[in-house]
Amino acid sequence: MQIGNLQRLEYLSVQRNYLTSLPKSMSDLNKLRQLLLDNNGFKEFPAATLSMLSLDTLSLNGNHISKIPKRLMLLCSLRSLRLADNPWQPPFDHLAQVSLSLSLSLCVCVCVC
Repeated sequence: MQIGNLQRLEYLSVQRNYLTSLPKSMSDLNKLRQLLLDNNGFKEFPAATLSMLSLDTLSLNGNHISKIPKRLMLLCSLRSLRLADNPWQPPFDHLAQVSLSLSLSLCVCVCVC
């Protein structure tokens, strides 16, 4: 069974599983509201999440993501985005367009050499 067939799935936690990508079929999870992907091995923002229009909580703390895609602003239901402990690179100005009610947890570490 593919995960995309779980049409009623609303909550999924796959933290600390050494994931580096998500199956494309995950974008078919139209009722998924909360997705916790903390402490995996993502180097890029998972593309499948950008099609999950019902998502209200997305947690990607503790990965290796350095850029936030502009398409994130299309997730109108997103209310909580957790991105702490990732190696961020500016600019972040497009995040202001996401949603005024978005709770953003973002830790930016700046190296002073």
